[in-house]
Amino acid sequence: MQKVIDIMTRDVLRITPGQTVALAAALMQEHNASRIAVEEGGKLVGVLSMGDIAVRAIVLSSETRIRDVMNEAVDRCYDDENADAAARRMTTLGVRRLPVVDRQDHMMGFVTLTAATRSPGVPAVH
Repeated sequence: MQKVIDIMTRDVLRITPGQTVALAAALMQEHNASRIAVEEGGKLVGVLSMGDIAVRAIVLSSETRIRDVMNEAVDRCYDDENADAAARRMTTLGVRRLPVVDRQDHMMGFVTLTAATRSPGVPAVH
């Protein structure tokens, strides 16, 4: 059975809660990314998505701080977790990707539902 660390993407955009939404949006556009990890002290504290920017930040200002619009209730999985467990969690939560952290909550990457269900030994999840 494969672990999440074997199938996750490791190329993660990172930002801190004190930086601006304008910077996050520029990074997302430059890297064609739909979300960015928010870290503080080396640990994952939130995720900022294009939806967060579009829905919340635009009504405020481009100088709005990330901490004011990020999603702090971040569902996540661990790098040493089985891929099938991550796939089941994503299905239960109704999400297509999860941040991957180590046991100290350091951001490692993202895993997608597609990658988790294509992993050898993981049954298809519907």
